[in-house]
Amino acid sequence: MLAHLIQQKGKGGLIFALPLLIAFSLFLIFDGIKLDDKYIGAISLLTSSVILFWIDYKREIVNTGLIHQIEKLQKGKNTFMWIDMRYWAIVLFVWGMVLLIQLEK
Repeated sequence: MLAHLIQQKGKGGLIFALPLLIAFSLFLIFDGIKLDDKYIGAISLLTSSVILFWIDYKREIVNTGLIHQIEKLQKGKNTFMWIDMRYWAIVLFVWGMVLLIQLEK
């Protein structure tokens, strides 16, 4: 029943799936090389936020006449909980930076 409350459109499910996939792959790589794994959470959040922002940041050029062209953002294509994916990417980036700063103390 809780799954019906979580609304998503398009590629909105990547907001949770991409950081988990990146963290899992980084864990396998760091474990194979025998490196310290304390930075995996911050690195996965930062890289996934950049990828999510790049996926969702698209502009559409609309011709309104012979000379004038207007760039228009495509809104509502990829959403999670009614919020566009690029805004979730900003939240993930800030969260990753906070984790990274916290680990450096």
